[in-house]
Amino acid sequence: MDKDKTKPLIYIVDDDDGMRRALSTLATTVGYQVLALARPAEFLAKHDPDQHGCLILDVSMPEMSGLEVQHRLNKNGAMVPVILISGHGDIPMARPPREKVPAARRETRGPIANDCIRTCPFVPLLSRELAACLIV
Repeated sequence: MDKDKTKPLIYIVDDDDGMRRALSTLATTVGYQVLALARPAEFLAKHDPDQHGCLILDVSMPEMSGLEVQHRLNKNGAMVPVILISGHGDIPMARPPREKVPAARRETRGPIANDCIRTCPFVPLLSRELAACLIV
C-alpha cells in the first residue's frame, strides 16, 4: 500500500480477521487511510513514526499483548496515539498507573499524555475516538 503522508494513517492491529475487516471498513468509510495487520510484529516492522495517524490495537493477542506493543512504542519514543480495544477487557486493565507514564508526557496532555487509551465496546463510537486521537 502506498501511503499518502499528507493524510492520517490508521493502523489496525487485531488477530481477529472479522474485527480487523470491520474496523478497516469503518475507518475507510469516514475517509481515513488504513493499514490493517493481524500480528503485532508486522505493525512494529511497518510503523512509520513520521506518518501522522493513530493505532487501533487489540489488547489480547497470542503473539504479544496490545499493552506490550504500546510499551515498546513508548520505550522507542514513538508518540502515536493508541486506541486499545478488547472483547474481554475493562478500563482499569487499559489505563497504566500514573507513575508508569513519563512525567514529560503526563504534563503535555492529560494524565496519559499523547496516548488516547479508550475502551471501544461498540464500533460506531470509533469514528469519534479516531477524530479525537488525530487532533494535532
